[in-house]
Amino acid sequence: MGIFARLSVPWPAGVENMLSFFGVFHFNGADVGKACFFGYSPSLLYTFEFLPVLIVLALIFIFHFASKIVMPMLKKDPWNHNKSMNTAGTFMQVVFIMLCGSVVRPIQCYTNPNATKSNTSFAQVLCWHGGDHMVMLAFAAPVLFLVVAPFMAINVWAAFVLPAKTIEKGGKAGSVVRFRYLVYRFRPDAWWWGVVFSMRQLLIAFAATVQPDDPRAQIIYLVAILTFYLAAVGRTWPWRSRELNLLDVVSITFFV
Repeated sequence: MGIFARLSVPWPAGVENMLSFFGVFHFNGADVGKACFFGYSPSLLYTFEFLPVLIVLALIFIFHFASKIVMPMLKKDPWNHNKSMNTAGTFMQVVFIMLCGSVVRPIQCYTNPNATKSNTSFAQVLCWHGGDHMVMLAFAAPVLFLVVAPFMAINVWAAFVLPAKTIEKGGKAGSVVRFRYLVYRFRPDAWWWGVVFSMRQLLIAFAATVQPDDPRAQIIYLVAILTFYLAAVGRTWPWRSRELNLLDVVSITFFV
């Protein structure tokens, strides 16, 4: 819901307060008081948004490699690399929409009366005029091309190869364990739904970049994505649990 708060829509006061609350789950620094620690430097505040995700991912791999040294000393098995990758993938799926939302923030710019453009998150930052905006772009680009895009590409590749790997080596195949996060929640004949779900998250994250000066265009874009997704869920019924399918349908219907 934090994504809705970033749209250029003039929400009623009660709705705006509720949406702003969810900003804390999107690493929105203004909502968690990070300015108290870093001052009100837009580039520093923006950079902080990525830190929780990057720190957790780094810790997963640090602990994995540390286990190779420590566990043999304790006469225990070290962490399995496939399970460590699955843990990282599970975490990425949870924070994917938040990460995508942060990546696109530098290009969310509205037009000023003097024809310049300001960033919707930091009004004092002029878009495409150097300074803080260039710093924000310089940090967002590597995250987009080294984290977000590879994660989506790997998921698409895994969705293609997992059926053959499962038939060939069974459920204990390394690739099956590694990408369990992508398929375990879905019915066997809808194993690929994890890719659809991640793509939905990615497209929703870009909603605030669609015509920032026209909230109606943003709403139409968002409703179109959710409507297509809702129709696909109703047609496919992908989740293993009937309750999860119903929850998905009801929640998307509520937003639409």
